[in-house]
Amino acid sequence: MVPFSAPKRNIFSCLCNFAVNCNFHGTIRKARFFFFALLFSFPPLFSQTNVSDSVTATRADSSHADSLQKKVENDSGIDTLVTYWAMDSITFNLRENSMQMYRKGGVRYRQIELNADSIIVQLDSSNVHAFGGEKKDTATQPQSKQGERRKLNPGDKAKLIDGGEEYFGKQLAYNFKSKRGRIVLAETQIDNGYYYGNKIKRISPEIMFVADGQYTTCDKDTPHYYFFSPKMKLVPRNRIVAEPIYLYIADAPVFALPFGVFPNRGGRRSGLIAPAYGEDARFGRYLSHLGYYWAMNDYMDFAATGDIYTRGSFALNANYNYALLYNFGGNLHGTYRRYRYNERADKDFRVDEAYNIGILHRQTINPTSKLDVNFRFASNNSYVFTNNLNDALQQSIESNASYSKRWEGSPNSFSASITRSQNLRDGSITELLPGIFFNRSLTFPLRGKGASSEYAWYENLGYNYNISASNGHRKSAQKIDGVKFFENSDTIFRTADVFQQNYSQSISQGLGFSFSPPKLGYFSLVPSLSLRESRSFSTTIQPIRSYRDSSLADTTLRQQSIAGYLQDGVSLNTKLYGIIQPNALGIAALRHTFSPSLSLSHAKQIYGERAGKASMTLGFNVGNNFEMKTLTSDTTEKENKIQLMNINGGVGYNFMLDSMNFSPVNISYHTSIGDLLSIGGSSTYNLYQYDYTSRKRINRFLLSKEKRFADVTNISLSLQTSLSGEKIKRLIETEQDTAQQGILPNTNSVSAGNMPDFTIPWQISLGWNFSQSQKQEGNPAIFRNSSMNGSVSFNLTQNWKFDMSATYDLIQKELAAPSVSISRNLHCWIMNFSWTPIGEYRQWRLEIRINDSTLQDVKVTKSRNPRGIY
Repeated sequence: MVPFSAPKRNIFSCLCNFAVNCNFHGTIRKARFFFFALLFSFPPLFSQTNVSDSVTATRADSSHADSLQKKVENDSGIDTLVTYWAMDSITFNLRENSMQMYRKGGVRYRQIELNADSIIVQLDSSNVHAFGGEKKDTATQPQSKQGERRKLNPGDKAKLIDGGEEYFGKQLAYNFKSKRGRIVLAETQIDNGYYYGNKIKRISPEIMFVADGQYTTCDKDTPHYYFFSPKMKLVPRNRIVAEPIYLYIADAPVFALPFGVFPNRGGRRSGLIAPAYGEDARFGRYLSHLGYYWAMNDYMDFAATGDIYTRGSFALNANYNYALLYNFGGNLHGTYRRYRYNERADKDFRVDEAYNIGILHRQTINPTSKLDVNFRFASNNSYVFTNNLNDALQQSIESNASYSKRWEGSPNSFSASITRSQNLRDGSITELLPGIFFNRSLTFPLRGKGASSEYAWYENLGYNYNISASNGHRKSAQKIDGVKFFENSDTIFRTADVFQQNYSQSISQGLGFSFSPPKLGYFSLVPSLSLRESRSFSTTIQPIRSYRDSSLADTTLRQQSIAGYLQDGVSLNTKLYGIIQPNALGIAALRHTFSPSLSLSHAKQIYGERAGKASMTLGFNVGNNFEMKTLTSDTTEKENKIQLMNINGGVGYNFMLDSMNFSPVNISYHTSIGDLLSIGGSSTYNLYQYDYTSRKRINRFLLSKEKRFADVTNISLSLQTSLSGEKIKRLIETEQDTAQQGILPNTNSVSAGNMPDFTIPWQISLGWNFSQSQKQEGNPAIFRNSSMNGSVSFNLTQNWKFDMSATYDLIQKELAAPSVSISRNLHCWIMNFSWTPIGEYRQWRLEIRINDSTLQDVKVTKSRNPRGIY
């Protein structure tokens, strides 16, 4: 390499003459030169389209060389070195002030580099023309048809590198100073997007125009999908604007839009939200979640979308997010739907409207206080307009807001809450407006400030205090038959749908004392004493049918109560351990932990109205925990601990009752066989005989009358198992690679759905639930529920996945909520088909979605639902 410096005229003149005399053809191999830029004027845009096939070097006299040298000194606008090279030869034409490089030539200026089979540099204008392969007149080339991409062979490509971005084309034209250029038959990749076009014109580093362009995120030579537009405006790492826009899948056009705006970078940015196209059986074709996303600043954003149907229905959605790291964050969202059924002239024409509003706020006010709000308001019919089976079956909305405060270094804490439960099926509402709670946890006033391992007996005396207040409201749906109404001057009698209103206020406080004496050998003796007072006031407004004229009327009932309670008691606890160490059959040890507990408690209402009887109950509870440790071949390896079974039981005896002093016996149990099977259940046993004549329990033990220990009044049992194949490592690595490239679905997307996991080859889940209750007070009937549920998923091939799930009611002999879904991974896009064949929520839905985080909202959907909701 030989560096050139403009002030040294003798070196420059010698090298120019050498270039002219030798003509360079076939004489310099892999020649590389540095020179100060001799590029002077820079037109705003390239105008040359046809360049001669060869540049002939001509001899120039010394006067010409001198004038050229003077021009370099006065007019050059380049302030750094330009490097150029060629594998075959380099020629100069000093009359036209240009040079040409042959066979793998290249030019580098700052961060810009151009490589091509043939390059022409026009020194006066700073224009560079590059050709991949044999130069041809583009005017005589056949033009590509709409949606057709003309491929370039590797040897036909010229390459431009600018700031790490690479542009390929059949022909390239570029101006070093203005950084404007044009590419014929262009290919390039920016971030995760691939761009193709018959012509790309770059008018600035930030803006490019593409003629007959294509955009895709598929990296295959023949992309599985792409967007085609005759006119595209590309802003690198920002957005793509196209007019019009066509979506092609497997080279087949799917749908078209008059214009489109797509992001071509990750992260938050404002722009149009791409819609999904589909067809509904009752509302016609539609575009869903078409709207605009506004990245307001680093702390908040807003999205407004809508669903438009060809038969007059529509839906509007708004979503506002805000967040300040480590301080607060939240969301406001709302939906309004208006569905139109049939035509206005039809007898069954109707319009349904529904709304759903949500408020979410999380705030850490300081290290000792925080605020949480999660509220939803919805119309009673909103659960109907959903295809989410869980929402449809739940048919209720739970809302809450809470503020909590604790004092550092203090046992005091405070909380206030608001709760609201709305039944969407009948409109019933239960509200707590608000509930306030103050608590002082267990405090030992006689202890010193310093910690100690041993305390005097009086230092173990402690107390706790709490107070709570609440204001509640309940609206309950009721029906009243035979109510008189006036309609169109006629008197009719019909059933009235009304609500009973109940308002209640209450305040209660409690003071507790405790004493923790030293252990009595292996036993712990814990006495307790507590006082509690409660005051409540209630108002009930009950709608009734008037006895005078059968019209609808209200009656108001007000009640209040004050009561004080005293409760004291003592409990005795211990633990016993039994250990066996067989060291055989892979078992290192077996351990049984036996935890008996005996308690005596006394409770009495000491003042207030309607005082009940006092109670004195002796309770006995026992816990059994069975565990096993397995042997290991490696002494350094930790032994594996397995819980075999956990069984707990308890019973009580009330000395103050006149009869039937024993409480029901309660038993609960749980065990698991490794990860293969989980078994759990509970049961309740009553020791007394049930009299079918009086329909109640009588004071007679079953053991003495029927020679049975007890009646099983309640029992529940559940079995669950799940098996799955080992994850496919190759697919895990592919999934990790795509995650790093940012092409996995964004779960915060406007329309993100559950994506199948192709890394698990197969998975089976089975469960059985059984419950039974019988011989309750006043009702000897047996109530039994039994159902089986199961799900199976498997990969038919590497890219095909099937999922099936269902629940079968063994009592009613009915199949409930069966569903089938089929997923096909198609490299850069994914197909999902879901089908619920029977039931109120039967439907099917076919969706083709682009498998890219920036474009996953672009999808095509086809669905059918008898309720008419997509």
